[in-house]
Amino acid sequence: MLATLVMIISYLHFFYQDRVVQLEYLADGQWTLLTQKQNIKTATIQKIIDHGMYVVIFFVKQPPLVIWSDQLAAADWKRVKVLAKLY
Repeated sequence: MLATLVMIISYLHFFYQDRVVQLEYLADGQWTLLTQKQNIKTATIQKIIDHGMYVVIFFVKQPPLVIWSDQLAAADWKRVKVLAKLY
């Protein structure tokens, strides 16, 4: 019973979180994050870790961003993998 309640609360917490929809490069290491609620944030990438099936992007003052391979088209996924090798 308690486990079910914790699962429901966790689901609702992550369901209503603002998700990143678009990631764009500006200049001098600055990136723009566009969220579902149309909030625009600028961030600097600290490091990128490639785990094969997903990539974790760590920003300086933003929470990390996890991108799974099935979330992007094949060409975009290759660009993210190249970006991970550069960082």
